[in-house]
Amino acid sequence: MVFTLMLEFCGCPCILTDIKRYTECFRNGCLVMTDAFFDWSLWQRCVSQDLSAVQYPNLAAQLPYLQQLDMHQFRPAAVMVLIEPGDVAQVVLTVRSLQLQQHGGQVAFAGGKQDAEDKNLIDTALRETHEELGIPIQHIEVLGQMPFLPTVSAYNVAPVIGLLKPNTDIVPNTGEVAKVFAVPLAQLMQPQRYVHYPVMRGNQAFQTVKFAHTEHIWGATATILLALAEHYQAFVKDIRYGVGG
Repeated sequence: MVFTLMLEFCGCPCILTDIKRYTECFRNGCLVMTDAFFDWSLWQRCVSQDLSAVQYPNLAAQLPYLQQLDMHQFRPAAVMVLIEPGDVAQVVLTVRSLQLQQHGGQVAFAGGKQDAEDKNLIDTALRETHEELGIPIQHIEVLGQMPFLPTVSAYNVAPVIGLLKPNTDIVPNTGEVAKVFAVPLAQLMQPQRYVHYPVMRGNQAFQTVKFAHTEHIWGATATILLALAEHYQAFVKDIRYGVGG
C-alpha cells in the first residue's frame, strides 16, 4: 500500500511504501499532516476524551508578562470552538464588530466572560454562542473542554468544543459580530500551517502564533487551534501507529 498521496515531508529523503517505514517516519518526526490525512472519527474520539494534557504553545514564554498582571485576578471566560459537520467539517469563526471596545475587528470564537447566572464555563460558552450567533443552546452538542488559557487581556479562558447540529441556522448579532466565516477543520489540524512570530504589548515582547488564511487568525484564537492540532496529531500517532509522544 502506498501512502505518498496523503503525506508531506519535512526534508525527509525516504519514499514510504509500507506501514513499517511509515511508522518509522512518524517516529523520526519528519511526517506532517495534510488534508487527506485528517480522520473525522478519530478527531471526535480525541476531543471526547480527557483534554487536560493539551498544552498551549508559547505559554511558558508569556508567563513573565502575564505574572506582571497578577494572574490571581484574571476573570473566568469561555469560548466555543464550534464545529459544523458535513462532507467537510468546518470550524465556525467570527470577526468581532468594530463597535466593541475589546478586540474589535479581530477574528475570534464566540465567547465571553462568565456571568453570575452561569452554572459553569460550559454554560458560559453556550450562552455567549447563542447571544452572538443566534444558535439555540440545545443545537450544540458539547464534546469536551480544554484547559484554561490565560490571556494578555487578563482572562482565564476555557475553550469548549461543540458540535453544531445539522440544519441549524446561524443568525449573527450585528452589534457584536461583523462577519461569520468557516475554515475546514482538516486544515486547522495541521500544525505546520501555523507561524510563530513576536509581538509587542507595551514595552514587553513575547511570542504568539497565526494561521495562514485570508482572515487574520492569530493570538489566543490561533493558540487554541494550534494546541488542539498538536494534541490531535499526538493522539493519531499513539492510537493508529503506536508511536505516541
